[in-house]
Amino acid sequence: MRSNLKFGVLVVLVLLIPVAGCDFGSESEEKTPPLLKEKIVSKKGSGPTTNEQDAILRVLEANKEQFKGGFNGMRAQAQPSAVKKMLAPYLTHLAQADMNGCPDEFKSAHTRHTKAWHQLDIALGRLPDAYNGTEFMDSLYALFAGNKTRGRALGGDIIAAVERVTTTEAEVYTAATNYGLEVSEE
Repeated sequence: MRSNLKFGVLVVLVLLIPVAGCDFGSESEEKTPPLLKEKIVSKKGSGPTTNEQDAILRVLEANKEQFKGGFNGMRAQAQPSAVKKMLAPYLTHLAQADMNGCPDEFKSAHTRHTKAWHQLDIALGRLPDAYNGTEFMDSLYALFAGNKTRGRALGGDIIAAVERVTTTEAEVYTAATNYGLEVSEE
């Protein structure tokens, strides 16, 4: 009888933990914000879009959704291998993006951006999964935010690769604006 009572109390406590707001392990499972600021791309002015604008919008929207879908599961304490795992389907998506109807300037910028992400993936592969707590992701965020000093712990290859990703991302969006689209941050 006594063991049944102890078991019953234990079950009640386990069931009440979520109700009481206790969240064991939440620090290690904390989700991270996106590495890149999300962009909204739309046509400037009124009137119908051109075929080139439609193609660019299609590619950018697909890229955004693929990146968000992979990154939503990323945790604050992620290690380099977890970021590489997240990047794998995104890299495949970028390489296979349907560029039909896109102007050459946009295609070229997108190709450079795809290569930049591949270079980051390669550089991440050289890092060990040996970072404490949120150290790795904090440093990676710092680099994507332009803070090389805070991100220097990841090394020159990662710094250069992240810089290339952010530079080529700007080139992609500049190409989009050259074709009558406007870009804003969410």
